[in-house]
Amino acid sequence: MMNPPPVVLFRDNPKFRMNNTRSLPRHVRPFLLSFGLLLLTVVVGINGQGQIVPKKTDKKGEKESPAVPGGTGAYAEVEDPKAKKVRESIPIDDEAPVVFLPKGAYYVRIEDLARAAADTPSPPLRALLLRYVVAFDRITDFQDKAQRVTPIPAFRLGKIPPVFGVFDLDDRNQPAALRRMESTKVRKIEHYEELIVEEAERLVNAKLLEPPGVERKDRVEAAEQLLAGALLFHDAARDQSKRKGIGWEQVRAKVADTLSAVRLTRLKLASERKDWALVRSLGSRMTSLYPNNLKLLEEVFTARLAEALLAATESEKPAELENARDLLSEFESRFPGSKSETAESIREALKEKAKNLFEQASVALRQNDQKRAQQLIRTVETIDPGHAGLRDLQGQLTGAYSVLYVGARHLPERMTPLTARFPSERQAVDLIFEPLLEALPDDSYGVKYRPVLANAMPTAAGLSRDFTLVKTAEWAGLGREYLDATDVAGTLKAVRDKYRHTWVGEYVDWMPDPVRVEDHTRLRINFASGHPFPLAMMTTKVLPARWLTAENKQLDDLVFALKPVGTGPFRFVGKGQPTDGPTEVVFAANPTFARRAGRIGQPFIKEVHFVDLAKVADPAALFRSGQLHFLPDVPTGELAKFTAPAAKLKGQVDVVTTESNRRIYMLAINHQRPELNSVALRRGLAHAIDREEILDKVYRAGFSQFHKALVGPFPPNSWPIPKVAGSVPPPLFDSSLAQAKMSEYAVRGGEKTLTLLYSTDDARSRFACEMVRKQIETATATAVSIKIALEGLPAVVFHKRVYEDRDFELAYVPFEYRDDWYPYGLGFLLDPEAQSQGGRNFMRYPPRTVSPSREDKLLGQQLEEIRHHADFTGKLSPQAQRLQLRFVEAMPFIPLWQLDRHMVVSTKLKFYLDDTGEALNPKWLAPDHAFAGVARWKLQD
Repeated sequence: MMNPPPVVLFRDNPKFRMNNTRSLPRHVRPFLLSFGLLLLTVVVGINGQGQIVPKKTDKKGEKESPAVPGGTGAYAEVEDPKAKKVRESIPIDDEAPVVFLPKGAYYVRIEDLARAAADTPSPPLRALLLRYVVAFDRITDFQDKAQRVTPIPAFRLGKIPPVFGVFDLDDRNQPAALRRMESTKVRKIEHYEELIVEEAERLVNAKLLEPPGVERKDRVEAAEQLLAGALLFHDAARDQSKRKGIGWEQVRAKVADTLSAVRLTRLKLASERKDWALVRSLGSRMTSLYPNNLKLLEEVFTARLAEALLAATESEKPAELENARDLLSEFESRFPGSKSETAESIREALKEKAKNLFEQASVALRQNDQKRAQQLIRTVETIDPGHAGLRDLQGQLTGAYSVLYVGARHLPERMTPLTARFPSERQAVDLIFEPLLEALPDDSYGVKYRPVLANAMPTAAGLSRDFTLVKTAEWAGLGREYLDATDVAGTLKAVRDKYRHTWVGEYVDWMPDPVRVEDHTRLRINFASGHPFPLAMMTTKVLPARWLTAENKQLDDLVFALKPVGTGPFRFVGKGQPTDGPTEVVFAANPTFARRAGRIGQPFIKEVHFVDLAKVADPAALFRSGQLHFLPDVPTGELAKFTAPAAKLKGQVDVVTTESNRRIYMLAINHQRPELNSVALRRGLAHAIDREEILDKVYRAGFSQFHKALVGPFPPNSWPIPKVAGSVPPPLFDSSLAQAKMSEYAVRGGEKTLTLLYSTDDARSRFACEMVRKQIETATATAVSIKIALEGLPAVVFHKRVYEDRDFELAYVPFEYRDDWYPYGLGFLLDPEAQSQGGRNFMRYPPRTVSPSREDKLLGQQLEEIRHHADFTGKLSPQAQRLQLRFVEAMPFIPLWQLDRHMVVSTKLKFYLDDTGEALNPKWLAPDHAFAGVARWKLQD
């Protein structure tokens, strides 16, 4: 019978492999592996007392053999039970000695130790490591004779069988034949793991040079190698039941604890020697191995801080000072509130360095040495971002400190995702806060997704996505508070629990399960069912959830909204009015943003000023003087102010019409008003409005190519609207149908006067609503004679009345779909569960006070049905076209038109979104979210 090969443990993949000799052809080895495993199976059992006892064989006449260990195992170096397994790839050693094993012997060669022995230049350490390359236990009898044997399965403090079998190992690690051993003749059993722990402690703690001539750093490294090998062996043996029974847990704990302590000792020794490359390598490895051992990790990072302390106190090189700041930031992010004296010393040293560099920069500016001043200021900004006077000094730089001026109809006030009301406020949110993934405009695909707070694109695991966060993303203004995975989880949990019915929570029904936090930088987000494009759901802005909870604040806290704190490229500074211009709201570059990997120098634009244009008669003059660079939304009727020769802006600005327009206009209907429960009335109003006439007279300003009438709830050129001849929806304007529906309404005796609210911030709204009033009253004169009372309100009052108080009958409002998944967006708007205060269904459709009509029921069923389809071409697209028909039958709101959105852009402003050097054409920007990717924008002469 062929003897089985020895077991060789090496870190190549999660399973150990068998390795024999070079003489065996490689194509034979897979067969040999299976055959060897079969031969290594030991025939043992357990009696009622938990003792290992021999089993009888099937062959008659063959004697019973004592219980013996045997088999192989799986590698699992997992010091921290919750840690992710870390394995290194080590090639197979084809030079392993030939070993012929007796049947049943558990012979284990730890190849890592053989490698370490071969690599060490120290003969004493080589001999020491080779002593433990083959795993063994040591049995001592009452004559103090010690014998090495192959590992036995039972722990020495457990119940050892009265008679058991062992395989002795000779000096060449060759196993002898099986021999019987009586437990009464055994004085002591020392297991391999225990022997290595003793050896490792001896190496680390020896006061004299033992072995002679060996430095302590080399002894400690050898101790780590021994312990890692022991842990490797132990886990393999336990996995394959070659170490079994009670008592082994404490053995493993002792090995793992000693190993972590030795690794920490080795790290500290490297720090004392200023071997920073080794410190970084060891620290990174320990961070991976012990992600949940906070006490150990704090010691690891404290050791790493020694490099930062040396640089902060002795170096004048900007790169080394910036590296010190990075190390300090990483320590602060992992251990908020730590009282580390080393960290405090670094902090104070960097402040002192920043003070000196600031003074040097001031001198350089007085000497007009702009280049040197810029370099010094950049270093100050990196190592002490809150340094007093820094922003004023930056403003004195010529060309290097660029300020972007953005025109706004309303200056931003509420600047958090849940409180923003106007386009400028949503733009401010994009400056301050960041999502895991950012949706960026793309001239090829319309939109692309890029990791922002995520360190990379997520990995898919079924319906789950695994994220790793960027390091040292700091909440600007909170005093060394850093983004943590619990901030992401806390934001999503709060949205799911308290704000699921707001627009921020539109996608949480796809994420019903709690976010699983693995550690402070890793988390898993689970989804309940498939979405056509899950990345679209990962764009929710992350808020400082831990800080808000500690301050007893909610995500929609108005005080926080007025002075928000985020991780984004800009931070809110305040509101002011220059002596020579209109009122401004100022955002300055977040100095901590540039410390992230790949963000050096960003944002390239150092300030963003929102300029109040409400009282500016000639905005073109601001462009000419450099006090305006970007107008994100310009009405068609005002384009001549920038394109006419009198504007004197030829070659200075570009006027573009955005291709990324998801905004429509409608007459919102309050379904809590009984008269508006009538489908006949709603359809009568919708069919009475001649949209083309209003667009021509109010909005087009002679440009017939702009603006389109709606035929349903979706933008005119969007994918849910059928494009095939014969299936294209007809125009909604139909005076005959309007009269018929109004006659149907009149029979039931409904209300004849309705109030239509509009915002007075745009004069065109008043003209449009006036025409709507006339058209409705004319179309219904012969039927029921509906009267429309107009009421104009300032924008802030209008918003509160319609969206917060829900005190309206009809309201002229815009509605913008969040993304291209229009049927889902319509479902979110009309979600019957989202009618509560602050919910996105501000029209409160369908009404809860009365039974819904047949048309309302069918529309509700269609909206619910479409949520269950993720197959775009197979199910979703046909369902969306049916949804269009159901909508027109029920008419929960009155679709009006889509107004093209124009932007005026300074030719100096370049929209870089990546590092390719190719700027994006601004026509692909979505005006309300134009600042996606703003960190890479540049102002260039």
